[in-house]
Amino acid sequence: MLEFQYTATDSDGNRLRGTLQAPSRERALEMLSERFPVVSELAPAAAPGLLARLGLRARVKGEDLLGFTQSIAAMVEAGLAYKKALEILREDLDSSELRRALGEVANDLGSGLSLSAAMENHQHIFDTFYTRMVAAGEAAGQLPLILKRLAEFIERTEAIREKVKSALVYPTIVLVFAVLLGTLIVLIGVPVLDEVYTSLGSQLPAPTQAVVVLGKGLVNFWPILLPAGLVLVFLLARAARTPRGGDLIDRWKLHLPVFGELFRLLYTARFARTLATLYSSGLPVVPALQMTADSIGNSVLKKDLHRVADRVGEGSSISRELRGADLFSRMAVSMVAAGEEAGNLELMLAKLADFYEMKVYAGIARITALVEPVLMIGVGIIIGGLIVTLGLPFMNIVSVL
Repeated sequence: MLEFQYTATDSDGNRLRGTLQAPSRERALEMLSERFPVVSELAPAAAPGLLARLGLRARVKGEDLLGFTQSIAAMVEAGLAYKKALEILREDLDSSELRRALGEVANDLGSGLSLSAAMENHQHIFDTFYTRMVAAGEAAGQLPLILKRLAEFIERTEAIREKVKSALVYPTIVLVFAVLLGTLIVLIGVPVLDEVYTSLGSQLPAPTQAVVVLGKGLVNFWPILLPAGLVLVFLLARAARTPRGGDLIDRWKLHLPVFGELFRLLYTARFARTLATLYSSGLPVVPALQMTADSIGNSVLKKDLHRVADRVGEGSSISRELRGADLFSRMAVSMVAAGEEAGNLELMLAKLADFYEMKVYAGIARITALVEPVLMIGVGIIIGGLIVTLGLPFMNIVSVL
């Protein structure tokens, strides 16, 4: 099948652009002529990029998905048909992958699929959580409201992600600078010093000799060390994707010193926000718990939450089962219990999410304030040690001269 880009005019006089798959240009023109009175442009689509050739998908940024969700919510609320809204929105999108996907979703809508069913064909963009929310909105006749809640959920998720990314910028820059500086000292400065000192007929001090040996080892064996390092990283990444490896890493994350508490806060906030969003959208509590488990982002907690969903399906309460999960504090469980008893679980979950999201922000700020000075001290010790090691021979050179 070939892919074509087209520009056409519909029966209302609207100029539309999109993509179409067909076995030939002639067949593509026939298909378009059946849908549009006027087809003004029809050309082969651009050649697929490297990712497409490898069978991979380009990633759609969270901010692009957020902008799309906010926009389509407003358009649907204004009474615009889904297909028309998609065709308008895709014209102004920066993300080529999202633009391509929306073109296919619009085509599927024209073939009779529902919006949620059409989106399910693009799971790399619209995950199960997203499509189930849209399906719930379609079933209840409240899609604009559900899309607004989806947009709020994505916005809060992106806010936390951006907070974490911004907190990592400075430590990353310092680490990269330290590695580059240390490498230059070991590979360039120390060998030059070795030659100068050897020409004087003397031996380098023991600490400097150790650094020289390290530098020579890196220079002489990098054709072996580099591939070996890449293979090791690849094997570790593969191991992390196995069920056993993933469980090990996810369990380790929950019990890390300092960072483990932040992960627990983050997962608690994610649980509360996801369940509140799903439950308020009209999903029954058991399917909502199951989808929350699948969206939690930690295999250990996913198993715990699926167990909670199973027990709730058998008649137990959410709060009673959460007490046995390896995540939730007494306060979180008490708030859920209060919501169940008062009949306003949705409101209590939203308040719980707000509270823990604030604790996540505070935790990120606290860890950043702790990591930065520790990192600077560590880098200072390493670089300072290398500089002192270089300085020792100069002190001996003065005595030789």
